[in-house]
Amino acid sequence: MGKTVRKTHTNTSKRAIPANRENNPPLLDRLIGLETEFAIVHLGSPPKAPFDFYRFISSVKKTVPVAPSLRNDYRFFLANGGSFCLENGSSPDFRRALLESATPECTSPLQLLESQWGIRNLAVSSLADCYPGGNVCLVQGNHDGHGHTYGQHESYDVNVASGASLLGWRLGVLFLLPWVLTYRLIAALWILLIVALARTEGSLRWMFQGGWFRRNESRSATHPAADVPYIASRWLVLCAQGLRFFHGPIAWLLWCNIQLFALRPYRKQLGAFFASRCILDGCGCVDGDGNFKVSARAEQINCMIGFGGYGRSRPVFRCDNWLRQLCFGSPFSIKSFWRLLKQKQRVEIAIGDSGVCQVSQYVRIGSTALVLDLIDRNPTTILPRLKTPIRSLQRFAQDWMLLAKESDTSDSHWQASEIQNAYASQVRNMLDQSNDVPSEAWKILHHWQTTLNYLDLSDDTSSPSNELVGRIDWITKLWLFDQLEKPASIEARKKLDLRYHELSDEGYGLKVQNMISPPAIARPERIQRAMSNPPDCVAPQQRSYYIREFAGESSKVAMDWNEIRLNIEDKWKSIRLRS
Repeated sequence: MGKTVRKTHTNTSKRAIPANRENNPPLLDRLIGLETEFAIVHLGSPPKAPFDFYRFISSVKKTVPVAPSLRNDYRFFLANGGSFCLENGSSPDFRRALLESATPECTSPLQLLESQWGIRNLAVSSLADCYPGGNVCLVQGNHDGHGHTYGQHESYDVNVASGASLLGWRLGVLFLLPWVLTYRLIAALWILLIVALARTEGSLRWMFQGGWFRRNESRSATHPAADVPYIASRWLVLCAQGLRFFHGPIAWLLWCNIQLFALRPYRKQLGAFFASRCILDGCGCVDGDGNFKVSARAEQINCMIGFGGYGRSRPVFRCDNWLRQLCFGSPFSIKSFWRLLKQKQRVEIAIGDSGVCQVSQYVRIGSTALVLDLIDRNPTTILPRLKTPIRSLQRFAQDWMLLAKESDTSDSHWQASEIQNAYASQVRNMLDQSNDVPSEAWKILHHWQTTLNYLDLSDDTSSPSNELVGRIDWITKLWLFDQLEKPASIEARKKLDLRYHELSDEGYGLKVQNMISPPAIARPERIQRAMSNPPDCVAPQQRSYYIREFAGESSKVAMDWNEIRLNIEDKWKSIRLRS
């Protein structure tokens, strides 16, 4: 059947991008990171024991040294600069166990892809060692089939504001200082109260159940927890609810400051880009009625900026880490508070799907990094401006035929692929008019534009081009649906939807990858290296050094993303990591 490639076009005028001058930031020169959530699934008969996170970490230690987190008992940092943690909300059984991996800070999209694939392979091999027999596997998906979504969060260093907006942002942050100090003092007293009440109840329960007599009769070396008074989990829930109530005013004031001053050029100029980006990185999903959609995660986005999970918001720009910087810490230490006054801040983009196709993941990270550079160099670049970016995002996420059109502020109508072409065109103009363009920028643009050209190919049934099978996850999954016997039941489609993301020999997505062998972006030897070694970035290399030197059976090191604490002669020394 005949196919034609629609020429790249844009309704935007080609406003010149300023040439690369001294005041222009270099291209692809920002710290980026990626968090990925994996479901841990037990195949076959029901498990005899719950998932043991610490047993998993013991398996990880066989490959790479680890060190515990300063503030989270369920997070461990790796000598490759990244981390594993048991995600909040996980249950002790396999039905809701979620493992989160976080890459180290990287300085290029390719470096990030290598780190992500390396940590993923480390998780797969460690879980196989932990549960031999192949009855437990990781699922790198985006939903559990019951309406609960999870997936990936990208993070980028960006300028929170500039000029008068930066001044307003800093004044707003300073206004929060007395609120923050008051909250931290109240929070400390509240935690002490909860601990005292919980300990009292636990001690009484422990004594009445015979714990005191068991302790005096025999001390168990294999089960030391039997000698510890029981603390009911409801106290932890009560503690968390109280802290959430106490920091409510801070969250509201910070939200007002964000709405007034933070990330305004990005929100204004990149709304259309993020609304249409799901056609590049969507993984596809089947809803309760059996309908196929491009992205389950993008469809649930309901605001442009905010705190994810706070007030049921699901934003594009997620600023949870700013709220944590204010609320976490001692009442007598405000180092994390002062960091919010800096112009450059880390922000999460929470609309990305978690897939198994390297091309899709690379184009998503790379194109986003380049359009951020585009706005940093010229915030007034003429780009598509949709009337309702969030509604457009939800509609594009449902439109696997790529026919939906959304109106911009001048009443022109755009398809998702046309919007992406407009941004790619302006990025090309920027690269053409810049000096010292890194070779990776051209590589990203090549894969981005090639993907868009193939998306403009369609057959007589309006199905996307099969040339993208193995390159784009949602198209690969759609192609697999076509291989099912007709008519395929909703149950069969849902089963394929979930098993596509299994990271095992039986995972449908990996089977397609092995069968088609699409272009490999990250070389296998580089991925293998990233399993155990940090990228070429200062903070991960510092983290790696201290883990390799001081982590051991009697651990003398604990850390967070910005801090390391060493135990030297029974005294703890704090070291701030350089960015």
